[in-house]
Amino acid sequence: ASIPEVAGDAAAYMKDPDDAEGLALTLKELAEIPEKRQAYVEKGLKRATCFSWRRTAELTFKAFEVALETREEDSGSCRITEGHRQRDKPLRVVVGSQFMNVQMGGAEKYIYEICSRLENDYQMSLDYLSGDQFGTLSISSPSVTFLSSGFCHAWRQEIATILRKISPDVVYVHYTVPWISDVLLRTANDFNIPSVVMYHSDVTGPEFTKKIIGLFYRQLVARRSFELCERLLVPSRIFAEGSPY
Repeated sequence: ASIPEVAGDAAAYMKDPDDAEGLALTLKELAEIPEKRQAYVEKGLKRATCFSWRRTAELTFKAFEVALETREEDSGSCRITEGHRQRDKPLRVVVGSQFMNVQMGGAEKYIYEICSRLENDYQMSLDYLSGDQFGTLSISSPSVTFLSSGFCHAWRQEIATILRKISPDVVYVHYTVPWISDVLLRTANDFNIPSVVMYHSDVTGPEFTKKIIGLFYRQLVARRSFELCERLLVPSRIFAEGSPY
């Protein structure tokens, strides 16, 4: 998994996740041996300096820059200048995700942390589109739900109307679960709007049913979605190497 990539030597690992006694022993040692616990605290604080929301926002901005340049190569123009990257007007971005509520989980927290910095540090104009009514752009609630995802037949037309009205420079898609991300990517492509995808996780799971659904979804829908984006961001190198996509 990607946990060793993140935690490094600042965490105590278990060889067998089903070893309850081993977990109890590890926790007992950390509770009863202050020196050992403090060593992990110091390592953890040092390890944490390797990661930064601001740095992640900077890399995201560069992905926008590459996406714009890729679409505009033929015209010989570029919407972002070099150096300090000042523009005549703020870069306008439509941010899309099935969920925007920060209480949902890690992906939604990620969206909040990154986008707040894009707005504050890069003076971008961001509009939020989601299927849980936590975005700033209004679209229909899912009429069909399955597992943690949902779909509404009206989304394609509604998103087209929004993109036509706003005319964003870039679409920033957070791939947490299927459908709204797929619809947004396809609609943006219809308008020749470059897209950047933050791909959080695979649509799969340990259960047989989820594996089968994930297999069909990858082959029939997801692969085309990824082909439509100019840049694809992932949270972990290990995840990127192990993903079936």
